[in-house]
Amino acid sequence: MMNTELNKVNVIGICGTGGIGKTTIAKAIYNEISYQYDGSSFLRNMRERSKGDILQLQKELLHGILKGKDDLTQLEYLAEEKDWFDVKSTIIITSRDKQVLAHYGVHISYEVSKFNNKEAIELFSLWAFKQNLPKEAYKNLSYNMIEYADGLPLALKLLDMHDLIQQMGREIIRQECPEDLGRRSRVWDSDAYHVLTRNMGTRAIEGLFLDICKFDPIQFAKESFKQMDRLRLLKIHKGDEYDLISVFGSHPYEKLFYEDCLPRDFEFSSKLTYLHWDGYSLESLPTNFHAKDLVELILRGSNIKQLWRGNKLHNELKVINLNYSVHLTEIPDFSSVPNLEILTLEGCVKLECLPRGIYKWKYLQTLSCRGCSKLKRFPEIKGNMRKLRELDLSGTAIKVLPSSLFEHLKALEILSFRMSSKLNKIPIDICCLSSLEVLDLSHCNIMEGGIPSDICHLSSLKELNLKSNDFRSIPATINQLSRLQVLNLSHCQNLQHIPELPSSLRLLDAHGSNPTSSRASFLPVHSLVNCFNSEIQDLNCSSRNEVWSENSVSTYGSKGICIVLPGSSGVPEWIMDDQGIATELPQNWNQNNEFLGFALCCVYVPLDDESEDVSENESDNRSEDESAHTSENEIDDKSKNDSVAELSEYVFTPSCRLKCSLKICGDNITLVDLPLYESSCFCYDQDNDSVSRQTWVIWYSKAAIQEWYPSDQWPYIVPLFEGFYNTFKKAFKVEECKVRLIYSQDLPPTTQTQDAHADVRRCSECQQEATCRWRGCFKDSDMKELPIIENPSELDGLCLRDCKTLKSLPSSICEFKSLTTLSCSGCSQLESFPEILEDMVVFQKLDLDGTAIKRYPHQFSV
Repeated sequence: MMNTELNKVNVIGICGTGGIGKTTIAKAIYNEISYQYDGSSFLRNMRERSKGDILQLQKELLHGILKGKDDLTQLEYLAEEKDWFDVKSTIIITSRDKQVLAHYGVHISYEVSKFNNKEAIELFSLWAFKQNLPKEAYKNLSYNMIEYADGLPLALKLLDMHDLIQQMGREIIRQECPEDLGRRSRVWDSDAYHVLTRNMGTRAIEGLFLDICKFDPIQFAKESFKQMDRLRLLKIHKGDEYDLISVFGSHPYEKLFYEDCLPRDFEFSSKLTYLHWDGYSLESLPTNFHAKDLVELILRGSNIKQLWRGNKLHNELKVINLNYSVHLTEIPDFSSVPNLEILTLEGCVKLECLPRGIYKWKYLQTLSCRGCSKLKRFPEIKGNMRKLRELDLSGTAIKVLPSSLFEHLKALEILSFRMSSKLNKIPIDICCLSSLEVLDLSHCNIMEGGIPSDICHLSSLKELNLKSNDFRSIPATINQLSRLQVLNLSHCQNLQHIPELPSSLRLLDAHGSNPTSSRASFLPVHSLVNCFNSEIQDLNCSSRNEVWSENSVSTYGSKGICIVLPGSSGVPEWIMDDQGIATELPQNWNQNNEFLGFALCCVYVPLDDESEDVSENESDNRSEDESAHTSENEIDDKSKNDSVAELSEYVFTPSCRLKCSLKICGDNITLVDLPLYESSCFCYDQDNDSVSRQTWVIWYSKAAIQEWYPSDQWPYIVPLFEGFYNTFKKAFKVEECKVRLIYSQDLPPTTQTQDAHADVRRCSECQQEATCRWRGCFKDSDMKELPIIENPSELDGLCLRDCKTLKSLPSSICEFKSLTTLSCSGCSQLESFPEILEDMVVFQKLDLDGTAIKRYPHQFSV
C-alpha cells in the first residue's frame, strides 16, 4: 500500500464503513512515516467539524505543517487542488464513500474489511478479559456480542464498556413490561425500591438489585419476598462503600450496619443462587432458609455472629464473603460446605480461630483473614490442599505457623503476613513453597537473622515485600532467586547493606532506611548493571511478554528498572557526576550497538512548612527535563549541537504517590507517554519525619524504545516528575535531576555480560563460534571467581579467556547441563579444576591452555 512514487504528490485512500478502523490505520501510517517529511498534520473527525468553520480546519492544517512559522497569510491561497502541494508529499484520506476517493483522484486505494469471527472474538476478549479468548463463563454471551457487532472493531470496543453493557441489558428487560414492574424478570434500584415499598413483588421477578445508599430506609417485613418465590438473584448493597475500607486503619464499623433491623422470622426465597446483603442485621441466617442451590453468599458489614445454626448442607456454595462482620465468632465446619472455593473474612475482629478441619476443603482456592486481629493460631494442615492459591493472614495475631502449613500448601502462589507484628521470624519451612510468587512480610518486626538463608529455594518468587522490619541485612542467597522482579526494603531503619541482587530484578525500593555505610558499600553497583543487562536481554529475546503478562501477580508492570534509595546510597558515581546533565542522543541510535539506553536520576527532599511558599490551590505540578539531539536537517547548518537538559528546580506535593513518566517525541510528532514508575507509600501522607531525602534511579534500555517505536527519528526524551498535595500539605523539592546516556564502555567489564543470555558484547573468538546459542563471554574480566549466572542450565557456551585474576571455578559448574564448550585459555592464575560430580552429557570442548592447572579431573582427557 505504501509503494508510493517519489516525484509526485501521492494520494492514498482508505475506505470502509463507520467504525471499521479507517482512522486507526491512517494514524498508524502517519506515525510510521511522518518523520520523513519537513511538515506534517493529522486532522480528525473532518465530517463533523467541517459543518462548522472550515477556515479553522485550514488554520489547524497549516499550523501543523508550518509549525514555528508566523506568516499564516498563506491561508488565503490554500486550495483543494493537489497540484498545489509539493512533490514527494503524501496525502492520506479516509472516507466511507468510494466515490469521494475516486473523485479526488486517489492513486492507491485500500478497502478495510470487517473482522472474521476469529479475529473479532480475539479483539473483544483482549479488551474485555485481557486474554485472547473469552472466559468460559462468558463464552456464549461473548459470541452473541460478536454477532451483534458484525465484525466492526469500534462496536467491539464499545461493547467492552461495562456501563454500556449494563444499560443495554437493563433496557431489554425494561421493554419486557414497561408499565408493570412486577412482571419484569429483573428490577434495579429505583424500580426495585418501588417493588419493595409498594408490595409489588410477583413470582415473575427472578433478580432484584438495590443500592440502599440512594434511597430512604426500607421497613422490611417478614414476607417482603414471599410473592417472589422464583427469586434467584438478590443484591442489597451499599455501592462501593465497603470496597474502600482499609481494615488496617480505624473505621467506625458500626456505621456499616443497615439502619433498620430485619424481623427475626424474616424469610428468603428457597430458590436463591446468589445472595448479597451489605449490613445484614440479623445474627444468623433464618432457620427456615434452605437454599440448596445457593452458590455465592456475600454479607459484608453484617451483624452475623454465627452464619447458621444447626447442621445444614450447602453442596453448591462456592463463595462466602463475611468481610467486616465484626461480631463474627465462628464459621461453618467444612462438612456443611464441602465444595467451598473462596472464603474471605477480612476485618472480622472477634474471630479467634478457624475450623480444625479446614484442610478438608479440597477445592478452596482463596482464604483471606486480613485484619482478623484476634486470630492467634492457624490450624494444622493434615492433608494436601492442592487448590489453594492465595492465603492472606495480614494483620492477625499469629505468632507461630505450623510446619504442616508449608508442607501441604505446595500450590500456594500468594502469601501475605503484612502487619502481623507478632510474627518476628520466618519459619525455615517456608522454603518448601516452590510455587510461591508473591510473599508479603512487611511490618512484621522481623529481627536480624529472622530471614532464613534457605529463602533462595523459593524458585518461583517474583515479588518480596520486607518493608518496615528491624533486620540489619538480608541473606546473600537472595541473589539466587532467579525470577525475583520486585524487592521492597523501604523503611527498614536498621538496614546497613544490600547484597548482590538477582539480575531478574526490575524494582528495588529502599527509601526510608538509614544506612551508616558508605554509598559504595550499601548496594553493589555491578548488581544494578547486571539487572540492566538482563532487561536488554528480556527485550531482545521477546521474553518480556512472558515476564510481564496480563496474568502476572506482580504489582510492577512498567518497562525499565527502577531503584529508590535513601540519600544517594548505592547510586553509581558515573551517573551522578557533572557530565550527566549535558546529553546528546547519538545519530542513528537505533543501529548503534554501543548505545544501550539511558539513566534518569532524581533526588528529592521534603520541605519544611516555612521553607517554601506552596500554593494550596495548585493541585498538579510538573517538572520536565529534556534532552535532545540534533535532527538531520540541523546537521546541515551546524556540525555539532550540544543539547543541555533543562533541569529546573521544582516543588511538588504528593498525595500518597509520586510519579515519573517518560515522553518520547520528535519534530511534528505528538508526544507519547511511557509510564516508568509510580511510588506509593504511607509515609507520604504522614506529618512526621519518616520521609527523608530520596533518590530515584531509573534505567531505560534502548531496546524498550525500539519495541514500541521502531523508528530512530525520535530526537527527544522528556522525563516528567509529578505529584499532588497530600493531607498534610507536605511538599517536596527536586534537588538534583540527571539524564545520562549509557554506552557499553560505561559499564564495568566484569558485569557487561554476566547473564547467560546477554549478548551486549562478545569477543572476536565468540563471534566466530556460531555453534553456541546462549554464550556467556567474560574475556579479560578482572575477577577472582565466576559470578552467579542466572539460568545456568540454559547456558551452552562459556568464555573465560584471559581472565588473569581468576583463581578457581565453582563445583556447581556441573549444573550447566547444556554446556558444550568452556574456554579458560590464558587464565594464568587458575590452578585447579573442580571435580565433576554429575554427568555433563552434552559437553564437547574444554580449553585450558595457558592455565596453572597441574592435575585435571579424571572425567576429562586433555
